[in-house]
Amino acid sequence: DALLTLPLPADVIAAIADRLRDLDGLGRAVLTRAAALGGDPFTLAVLRAVSGIDDATLIDVLDDAVSQSLLTQSNGGYQFAHPLIRQVLYGELHTTTRQRCHVDIAKALLRADAGSADAPVVAIAHHLIAAGPQADAADVVAAAQQAGDRAFASASWHDAARFYRAA
Repeated sequence: DALLTLPLPADVIAAIADRLRDLDGLGRAVLTRAAALGGDPFTLAVLRAVSGIDDATLIDVLDDAVSQSLLTQSNGGYQFAHPLIRQVLYGELHTTTRQRCHVDIAKALLRADAGSADAPVVAIAHHLIAAGPQADAADVVAAAQQAGDRAFASASWHDAARFYRAA
């Protein structure tokens, strides 16, 4: 997510903001939450878990975003039509709100996959680390250690080192 920290020129932000102006409040809230999820494609199930919004409403919002060319849909997943759309939406969040959003996403992912061996430990650790001081330190350490162990086991040395440093 290094892209999210790069400052954009004001005219680029303005052009993208102009494309986003037709979103209603719910649409903007859902897409902002999706932007905080990360750059990978996301599913309706994950977005439902992190937003608490029912499928029918989410489908309406996502279909509208697809029709406005803000999102693309393929193989049952959605992603932003361009990474800069995601960056602008994510950048609109104030620091504390962004951090709370990451805490909420981590908790939702934990609830959705409670007890599962396939729990998205890397995503959970990422969101807890991104939550900064809004996350419980013990939760961050535990999640980062688990993600580091998983990355180490799959020979992803760079990711393992990053998570172990965070732990």
